[in-house]
Amino acid sequence: LCSLSPCLNGGTCYKISQDQIECRCPSNTNGYYCEEVSEEFNLCYNQPCMNGGTCIASNDSFRCICPPYKTGHLCQANQTVTNACHSSPCLNSGTCLQLNNSYTCRCTSNFSGDNCERINESQECKLDCRPGVCIPTNNVQNPYACLCDGTLNLNNCSGN
Repeated sequence: LCSLSPCLNGGTCYKISQDQIECRCPSNTNGYYCEEVSEEFNLCYNQPCMNGGTCIASNDSFRCICPPYKTGHLCQANQTVTNACHSSPCLNSGTCLQLNNSYTCRCTSNFSGDNCERINESQECKLDCRPGVCIPTNNVQNPYACLCDGTLNLNNCSGN
C-alpha cells in the first residue's frame, strides 16, 4: 500500500498491518494523508509574491509565477523589454509588430522578406518607363508608376 505513495506534502508512509497504513506528517500538515496544510506553515499564506504573481508552495519552499513583464524571485522587478520597432526596421511601408524583445514585419502585398526588403516576383515593374525610372507606389491597384522628369505617370514616360 505504501508503494502507491498515498501520503501528501512530505508525509512518510508506514505499513501498520497487511491492509492498513499510517501517514506520519510533517509539523505543518495534518489529516489522514497529510492533506491539510496549516495556514501558519503555508509559505504562501502571507502572499509573498508581488505585482500579481501567483505563489506555489511546496514542502519547505515556494516559488512565484510572475505576470508578463515582471521577473525576480518575488516578481519584484520589471522585465526589460526593448522596443524593437523603434528603429523602424520594416521597409517599403511594412508594419512593425512588437514581439517581447523582438519584432516581425507585416509586409504589403508587393513585398516580402524579414524586413519587407524583397519585391515579390509577380509584382516586379512591367512598365516601360524609359527614359524615366519605375518606382513602387504601395498602391494595390497600381503597385508601380513611372517617374518622368519629376512627374508620376501610371503608364510610361512617352509624351513628357
